[in-house]
Amino acid sequence: MKMGHFRALAVAGAMLLAGSSWAQSVTLNLDGNVDDLMTSSFQSNGSFYQVGDFALSSFDFPLILNQGDSVFATVTLNRPFTAPASPNQSVIVDFGFSSGPPSFEDPGDVVISSDMEFFLAGASVYSTGNACSNCLSAVAGRSPGDAFSFDRIEISFDVLNLTEPFTVNGVSLGYQLAQPVPEPAAWALWAGGLGALSLWTRRRKATVARDKATI
Repeated sequence: MKMGHFRALAVAGAMLLAGSSWAQSVTLNLDGNVDDLMTSSFQSNGSFYQVGDFALSSFDFPLILNQGDSVFATVTLNRPFTAPASPNQSVIVDFGFSSGPPSFEDPGDVVISSDMEFFLAGASVYSTGNACSNCLSAVAGRSPGDAFSFDRIEISFDVLNLTEPFTVNGVSLGYQLAQPVPEPAAWALWAGGLGALSLWTRRRKATVARDKATI
């Protein structure tokens, strides 16, 4: 190869390298107002779900995330928030799917790998790690769930296996509680128990009234 051709290729390669996007490290300082909590409920696949969430603010969106990016977020709440107790509980920080989950090569690939730590009055109360294969949500799950209160969260995660940039238009904090829907037999047993209790109560009142009349 002639020297002139080699130099041309080198210059072209340098220009291509300079134009490519490098992985970025993003720091988010987010605020949340617990008083804005919205709640709802639904049933699905034999479970009853209770859901609550509120938007986080103090950051200019949209945020563009690319393959290899890392994010560190601090969430500060206006007052302590208590994640309720449940047999199956998740506390979720959702990075705003306005147009669906991010694109990825393989449905089994991990899209984010995250760590979360919860604080109350400066003291750590709970920490966990999470890997999600079809989302950009950081999730802290507890099963069986114990209620716990916090006023600050620190979250760090790495973005993996994206095929194209992902636009984040909002961030929210929420919880999801799940418990089994009672089977018909359980409802019948519960109703039967109430009937027996009611019958016992009526008989007890009648016995007390008869005893008083005898006296």
